[in-house]
Amino acid sequence: MNCAEAQRRGGRWNPGCWNRVAGRSRPGAFTLIELMVAMAIASMMLLIAIPSIRGVRKPPQVRATEDFVKGCREARARAILTGRPMQLVIDSQAGMMRVESAPTAIPNEAVTDGPSAPDPGYSAPRRESETRPLFSAHLPDEVAFRKLVINLRNVFDAREQMDSGTSVAFVRFYPNGTSDDLLAEIMVDQSEVFRVTLDVIVGEPTVIAVP
Repeated sequence: MNCAEAQRRGGRWNPGCWNRVAGRSRPGAFTLIELMVAMAIASMMLLIAIPSIRGVRKPPQVRATEDFVKGCREARARAILTGRPMQLVIDSQAGMMRVESAPTAIPNEAVTDGPSAPDPGYSAPRRESETRPLFSAHLPDEVAFRKLVINLRNVFDAREQMDSGTSVAFVRFYPNGTSDDLLAEIMVDQSEVFRVTLDVIVGEPTVIAVP
C-alpha cells in the first residue's frame, strides 16, 4: 500500500511518507546548496566569457584615438610628477606613438611657458637614458591623420613634410600642467573621424566625432 492510499484509509502515518509527500508539496523550490552550485557555475562561465568580450575587435580609428589620448595623459602625468617636460612623439611613417623626455637643451630654456615653447619640429640630442619610451603604441596601417595641427602649424602638411624630410611630430607637455596647442583628426578611408584637442591651460585631451 502506498502512502497516499494509506492516508485515505486512515491508517497509521509512516514518517517516510511525510518526507516524500513534503518533497512533492513544493516542487518549484531550490535548496541553498543548489543555489550555491548554480551561482558557482554562473561565475565560472562569466570568467571564461570576459576575455572573449574584451577581445572584440574595435574599429582601428577607435583604437588609435584611445591610444593617442592615453599617450597624451601619460605624457602630462609624467611631466607633472617628474618636474620635467615630456613629449608625445608621433611617427606617421613608422606607425608608432611614444612618450619620452623632451629635449633639455631648448632655446631660451622656456620649457614652462606652455604653448609659447619652441617649434614642435625642434629636437635636440638627448642622452641614451632619456630616449627610452615611457609609453608606446602602434598605429594601425589603415589609420591616417586628416589633420595634425600643433601650435597652429599643420605638421603633416604634404609640402612641409617634403621640405623638412620628416614625418615625425612632437606634442609637448610641461611640469606646470600646460601643453602645446593641438588639433588632431584621426580617420580611416574618410569614414568616421575623431577629433582630439588639447586644452593648453590644463593639458587635458577632449575627443569628439566629426563628419
